[in-house]
Amino acid sequence: MVEDFKLTVELVPETSWYSNLRKQLPRKQWDRIRQEAIADADQRCAICGADGPLFCHEVWAYDDSQRIQRLAGFAALCSLCHHIKHLGMAGILAREGRLDFERVAEHFLAVNGCSRSAFEKYQSTVFRQWRKRSNVGWTVELGEWGSLIKPATESRARVGHASIKSQAPQPIDPLAYLLRSVVRLVTPISRTRSAGV
Repeated sequence: MVEDFKLTVELVPETSWYSNLRKQLPRKQWDRIRQEAIADADQRCAICGADGPLFCHEVWAYDDSQRIQRLAGFAALCSLCHHIKHLGMAGILAREGRLDFERVAEHFLAVNGCSRSAFEKYQSTVFRQWRKRSNVGWTVELGEWGSLIKPATESRARVGHASIKSQAPQPIDPLAYLLRSVVRLVTPISRTRSAGV
C-alpha cells in the first residue's frame, strides 16, 4: 500500500527530534543547501509539481534493526506536501488553529488518488511505526553533510562530524498527551467543515 503513494508521511522518531542538519548549520550554509534543492526541482514541488514558496525537506532512511537514521538527501516541497511529511506537527498546528488539517488531508488524497479510508488506514500505520521507533535511541548519521558541522562550542549541541546519538526516552506523560491530541485530531476528521476555512 505505502509504496503506491507518491506523497508519503515521514514521521521522525521523538528521540531524534531536533537532530537534523538544518539545526546544526549556520543559516547561510543551510540556505545554500535549500537553494540547491529548489533549483534541482526546477523551482517546483518535487512531489506534486506546485510552484510558489518551497521548503527544503530532509529525507531520512531508517535501518530499524541497527537503529540508524541516515540523511539520504533533500527535497523541495510545497507547504502542503511538507505538512504531510510532518503530519504529527500538522496535527498540532491544526489543534492550535494555525492550519486547516482538512486541506492538508485533501491534498494527500488528490496527489495519491486514494480514498479517505485508505488515508486513514495509512495514517494509523505510520503513527504505529512512529510510536515503535520513538521507544528507542537512534544513531543519526548525516553522511556527506556531516562534515559541514563545525566542532561543538558551548552554545551549540555537542555533535560529531558524522553522527548524532539520541537516547531512548524516559516514560513521560507529554508524549502520551501529544499522541492523544494527534489521534483525536486525525481520526475521524469531520467532513462538515465549511469551505475556505
